[in-house]
Amino acid sequence: MAVWDAFQGALAVAVKAATDAAALLPAVPVWADELRAMRGVAAPAATGEHAARPPKVKLDPAVLKDMREKAAAAVQEALSKLEHEVTEGHGKATPKVAADLRHALKEHIRNIDSKLEAAAHAALTAAGELEGWQRWRADQIREELVVKAEALVAKPMGGRKQQEALRTMREQWKTSDQGGTPNHALWKRFDDACNEAHKVVEVWLETVKEQAEATKAQRRALIDEVLVWAEAHKTNTDWKHHIRSLNGFVDKWREAGHLSEKAFTEIQPVWKAAMDAADAPLTAARNDSLARRKAMIEEAQVLGAEPQLRIDAVKALQQRWQHEAQGVPIERKQEQKLWDAFRKPIDDAFQRKTAEREKSAAALGEFDRMVLEASKAVEAATASGDAQKIHAAAKALEAIVRGQVPVPAPAP
Repeated sequence: MAVWDAFQGALAVAVKAATDAAALLPAVPVWADELRAMRGVAAPAATGEHAARPPKVKLDPAVLKDMREKAAAAVQEALSKLEHEVTEGHGKATPKVAADLRHALKEHIRNIDSKLEAAAHAALTAAGELEGWQRWRADQIREELVVKAEALVAKPMGGRKQQEALRTMREQWKTSDQGGTPNHALWKRFDDACNEAHKVVEVWLETVKEQAEATKAQRRALIDEVLVWAEAHKTNTDWKHHIRSLNGFVDKWREAGHLSEKAFTEIQPVWKAAMDAADAPLTAARNDSLARRKAMIEEAQVLGAEPQLRIDAVKALQQRWQHEAQGVPIERKQEQKLWDAFRKPIDDAFQRKTAEREKSAAALGEFDRMVLEASKAVEAATASGDAQKIHAAAKALEAIVRGQVPVPAPAP
């Protein structure tokens, strides 16, 4: 209709100019030339595209060479960037780099050779194929995500798994948008399905919230119970009962329901403070017991270093240790370490005493052997009937019995 209206307007002007020589000529050049011929008027000089072009100015070869080198460098730089993006498969950056190459070609196409121009067009074609493939692949991924989201509506996974699945699918959709043109129709289907599937997550979150509140209330009640127990037993000295009660509280705390990391971080210091208050009397008693045990270890070291081991003192010290260990129990590994330190000096003293006894026994055996040999010599002399030998053997036996003959030291 716009063309028809323009034709009608130009025709009306031409008809008027044909009847009136003073009227304006139409804008159609052919009609205007015919009307001028009818009027006997010469055609105006050519202007614009039909005007005679001025002769071209010849450029200096050096300047022309420099222009061509700069043009080739600019196009080559843009071409290299595009080829790199296409090779790497960066669909997001490819359109911008391709536009830069097109602009470089538009600016410098007259000053580059045909080989570079062909390479640039080939790279632009490859970039177009990459963009088209990525758009196709992005839509394929989106259709798969829509199917998965609608499957979650039909058959929910429930709870945390459904929440994680929806979060993962939304992240995948964002990634597909980065690699291709957005598809609003698929996005509407996907978003509606995700919102519908998220209703199951909302119900689960509400249930989890209620359970968390109940668990938090249970843990606070346990903390209050510990504080009441600590106040009631702060003067109690039955430490075994004390330890059993504290271990029972710890088991209840461990078996309480699950809390979120944030809620657990908030309530954990309150629990530790309550347990420290309940454990304070036992901790003080253990510290006092450790001090007494260290003092008994020092006493044992003094007893073990004495030249004459006093058995009665050792027994009394051991009884004190047993009484202390039964009165205030401590951690088994620490108790064993202290017991080993307490027992070592006494064991060393008993070992020294045993070695001395064995040494004395060895020396006594050598004396008996000498007496036995002297007695046998007397018997042999008596059997021989030689009075002089009998007298000498008897004197030697008498000397040994009286200790006048030195007893040789036992072999090491």
